[in-house]
Amino acid sequence: DSVLHVSAAGRVRSVATLDADLRGIAISDGSAPFVADFDGNKILQVEAANGALITLAGSGTSGSADGVAGAAQFSRPRGVAISPDSSALFV
Repeated sequence: DSVLHVSAAGRVRSVATLDADLRGIAISDGSAPFVADFDGNKILQVEAANGALITLAGSGTSGSADGVAGAAQFSRPRGVAISPDSSALFV
C-alpha cells in the first residue's frame, strides 16, 4: 500500500510505500500522518519529507496489551483518530 499526497492543484505523489495492508490515516496540526498497519499490528508515523515509516506503537505481535511504544500490542488495527486538541491518538 502507499500513502499518497494530493496537492491543492491536484498533483498526486507517493509519500511512502509499504508492503502491508495500511488502514486508516489521521493527521494532526503540524504533524506527520499516522497510519494503522493492519498486517503488521503496528501504528506507524509517516515522514512525508523522506517517506520513512517510524513505528510509533506496537510490537508487531498480534495481541491486546497496554504499554509504551514497542511494548504495546494490537490485533489487526483498523483505524486511527486524533483528539481535537491533538493530545491523544486513538486506535
